[in-house]
Amino acid sequence: MFKLFMANFYYFILQTVSRASSRKSRPASSGSHLTKHHASDSDSDDDVPKRKDITISDVDFSTVDILDEKAFDTDLEIEETTTTYDHTGRTSYIEGCKRIGVVPASYFLRHMHDSNLSMTHHGLGSEGMKAIARSLASNTTVLKLDLSDNWLGYHGGMSVCEMLKENCFITELNLSDNRLGAGCAEALSKTIIHNTTLTHITLSGNNFDDKAAVFLAEAINNNVALKKINLSWNGFGLEGSRTLGDALKANGTLEELDISNNRLTTECAVLIGKGLSANETLKILKMGKNPMQSSGCYGICAAILRNPNCILQQLDFTDILVNKDFEEVYKQVAEQLPNLKMKHGGMEPELKPKAKIHPMVKLNNYIKKNNLRLVDFFNKFDKDGSMSVTYDEFEQGLEVS
Repeated sequence: MFKLFMANFYYFILQTVSRASSRKSRPASSGSHLTKHHASDSDSDDDVPKRKDITISDVDFSTVDILDEKAFDTDLEIEETTTTYDHTGRTSYIEGCKRIGVVPASYFLRHMHDSNLSMTHHGLGSEGMKAIARSLASNTTVLKLDLSDNWLGYHGGMSVCEMLKENCFITELNLSDNRLGAGCAEALSKTIIHNTTLTHITLSGNNFDDKAAVFLAEAINNNVALKKINLSWNGFGLEGSRTLGDALKANGTLEELDISNNRLTTECAVLIGKGLSANETLKILKMGKNPMQSSGCYGICAAILRNPNCILQQLDFTDILVNKDFEEVYKQVAEQLPNLKMKHGGMEPELKPKAKIHPMVKLNNYIKKNNLRLVDFFNKFDKDGSMSVTYDEFEQGLEVS
């Protein structure tokens, strides 16, 4: 900038000197001569003072402020352009699509300024998600983001994790039915741990196994902002249930946990119940559609009774049949938590005793099965050939048969 200014300055001085010398060398016009001598005819050319030639060496540079940019105005000055901040990320999204080679989603371009953005069933894939994630990293308007059922896979899930590291405005995120897999669970867990703005997250239907459950339980254990997490329709086991129970013990902010349809057995329910016995913040627990049977439901209720500070308001055992033992323990729970609403799959049907079969029906079935005549059947019992069968002979014959 300084070099450009000095060049403009010297250019200005040279132009001034050039104009001065050209005026001196040019002869005066008649009009100007008459004007000069019109006031006094007695004036002669000798009386007119001669103009002294001006050179660069005659200019006093000591009086010039070379730092004053406003003192000079030339055509060589470059105008500074200012760009406004793109708070929606529209520009970065279009550039990202060109760079990656995907077609921009017109729906996203129309709604990227909405506070509640739903991109469900758009078939984004991992590459489409990569472009959207770059845009959302600088987006300040979207607060609720729904990306369910877009087949994001591992790489799409990693793009979401990178976006959440930069975005501090999204509070609710839905990533259900995206087949993220256990490989993405570890990165997602680390992102959730360090994120302080997410309060609701849905991760159902992502093929998370027992190993993934360990990572997600760690996220629940260490996050301080999460209020609701949905982990339904995955596949957790004993180790995952144990770490989930430990997370419920340590967490002091989570209010709703959904682990429905996770193939949780009775033993898994008991392990989760251990964490529930020490939790003081959970209000809604959903464990329906799990093969934990009535005994698993009993274990959860028993854990509630061991926790005097439990504040559960809703307990969901959808599609799980319960028995009379569960009814008895639930009555005690209802006394401790009168506002608790519980849902289950109904009562188990009572086992009916086997109906007694008439002896003659059994006898008839035996004769038909062995293709016998009734006379031949009784002849087998008539050991003494008396043409009659006593009661003892008949009983003894049935036992042998």
